[in-house]
Amino acid sequence: MENLIIGCWIHDSGYMIPNAGFRIKNSNIRKPASGIRHPGSVFTLIELLVVIAIISILAALLLPALSRAKLVSRSILCMNNMKQIGVWGISYGTDYDGYLPYNGQQWPCSFEGYNDGTSGWSDVSKCNLTISGKTQDTVMHCPQTSAAIGNILTGGRGCHYSLNARLGAVHKPNAVTTWPYPHMNKLTEKKFWFADGALRYRPNPPKEIAIQSAMMFDYWDSNPLQDGMKIPWMWYTGYFKVTGAGTAVPFVPHPNGANFVFGDGHAEAVTYLTWYRMSTAEKDAFYK
Repeated sequence: MENLIIGCWIHDSGYMIPNAGFRIKNSNIRKPASGIRHPGSVFTLIELLVVIAIISILAALLLPALSRAKLVSRSILCMNNMKQIGVWGISYGTDYDGYLPYNGQQWPCSFEGYNDGTSGWSDVSKCNLTISGKTQDTVMHCPQTSAAIGNILTGGRGCHYSLNARLGAVHKPNAVTTWPYPHMNKLTEKKFWFADGALRYRPNPPKEIAIQSAMMFDYWDSNPLQDGMKIPWMWYTGYFKVTGAGTAVPFVPHPNGANFVFGDGHAEAVTYLTWYRMSTAEKDAFYK
């Protein structure tokens, strides 16, 4: 063992020189306990693995919550968009003697518009909320629709929302029936006005995946995906689970159902199961 020098004397030159006469063996000096580390010491492999395992567990617990929080925030933004569209619709009706925005053209603007030569409700020439050339990040675009299917849409890129067929989206649903121009006196707190878009989903060539301007709950097609007018695309997963009809859609919807804005201006999320369990009278009030 080496000796530790504990004494010194000062030379005339001013330098400190060790005093060889004062030496002590280090056997009497206590060493630090084994659990105390010197600065600069490193983790052992086992300790690193434990830390990594803890971080992995925390990530597994937190990531689903963060993902859901992102979906909820997008749903809230979507609902705010729809409230603004509702305010615009009321302003439009005030300017036009109570008549509400509608689809003026026939296909492809809508299934059967009023065919009076005007544009559809969401076109730039009629709706001052629409920005020409914009396909996302406007009041006319649902952030979740943009994230889930925005890149694969073949139509409906300018607007992600659909208008209630009974409130101006469809004028002539068949060869016999016609519906009048929509008026503010038809708006109620129970009847939806605008909703998360209906989606025509035909993934096989010739591929067509398009948001429709019309939503027609009493549309006769048993498969709502084919012509995409019957229900919001946010409902397709619930529809498939309940009925077993149609095709499961591999897109992530809002966590609380599709968003709707109603005639009194309030907006809320409604699941397919909630609508499915409504009585006939409640469904009529919701749509007709």
